[in-house]
Amino acid sequence: ITSSKWLRGNLHTHTTRSDGSQDPGDVVTMYADAGYDFLAMTDHDIWTTPDELSELPSGDMLLLSGNEITRAGSHVVHVQADALVNPHWDRQQVINDINRGEGFAIVAHPNFKEFNHCPLESLFAWSGYVGIEIYNGVVSRGTGGPYATIHWDRLLSSGRRVWGYAHDDFHDAGAGDLG
Repeated sequence: ITSSKWLRGNLHTHTTRSDGSQDPGDVVTMYADAGYDFLAMTDHDIWTTPDELSELPSGDMLLLSGNEITRAGSHVVHVQADALVNPHWDRQQVINDINRGEGFAIVAHPNFKEFNHCPLESLFAWSGYVGIEIYNGVVSRGTGGPYATIHWDRLLSSGRRVWGYAHDDFHDAGAGDLG
């Protein structure tokens, strides 16, 4: 490779379609204006379809369909979704459902709330997810902790090969969520 280019993106974004404070068009415009190269719309338990994305003012920014599966358990972000994945208390079932279609699964904010939103034991028990959020911007202003690097380190040290993701988890521009 003679040259390379870093791309800036966010794969965990919310709008007024769930619990975000800005409508989808405004969120896309804010990210495009901030110089992002790609953005996934992952409202809670709501699938943002490719057709819906095509109506948004993205300019040169790539928009990815998605959904954050939240009801009934630890949160799982479905990126480049081709269908709504319904919540199921067994998150392995959710990950399996994601993997039957298009896209991929990322375990969201393991240290959200009381530092135990997604226990390490679950991360070891589940298979088929591509990574975990090792940083979550919204958690930095709430309860719990924004970093989950210790979880990632333990997974990697045991031989598991998963990616580490740092996401804005955008909910509110006024709160500084756009990173």
